[in-house]
Amino acid sequence: MLVWKRKGEFLMEKNKNLFLMSLLVTDAADALSRFCGVLGRWGCPLESMHLTADRSGLQRLTVIVGGDAHRVDRIVQQTARLCTVRSVSLLSARPLSSDETLHLSLQADSLSHAAASRLCASHGAMICGRTEDALLIEMTGDPASLALFLDAAAPYGIVGASVSNVSTFPVEEMLRAAF
Repeated sequence: MLVWKRKGEFLMEKNKNLFLMSLLVTDAADALSRFCGVLGRWGCPLESMHLTADRSGLQRLTVIVGGDAHRVDRIVQQTARLCTVRSVSLLSARPLSSDETLHLSLQADSLSHAAASRLCASHGAMICGRTEDALLIEMTGDPASLALFLDAAAPYGIVGASVSNVSTFPVEEMLRAAF
């Protein structure tokens, strides 16, 4: 899909480079409106969006954005300057593949082990460990399922989240590396 724009503006392209971002906002409607304006300026599509109330009293927007790494980096920088955005996290520093591993830390005092087990079982995630401050969870899946899991985990207080640097390689890359 190409969208025609005037000279000097970016063309919006349907691409396969997807990035996972998380925004903590005070006013979700205003932040989403302004965030979509930033995306439009850079010609990047909003592939998926989930909104939940975070434990801190703010709202968490979990979004999947299409675009190249340079554009997404600029989008993160510009979004961080919006007045209703408290923090922006680019959870995937490189484009997401079909299967990614999400490493998530939740506040340890926010839920019991049984509640965490139910949360993980409903999304196909697993509990990796527990410290005094955090409960460590891993989940492997496609970008949309990772965003849904972040959406479900947000009310329990997300301490940290990242997508692993290890990804699955297409078969042709593996064959090229072998020969």
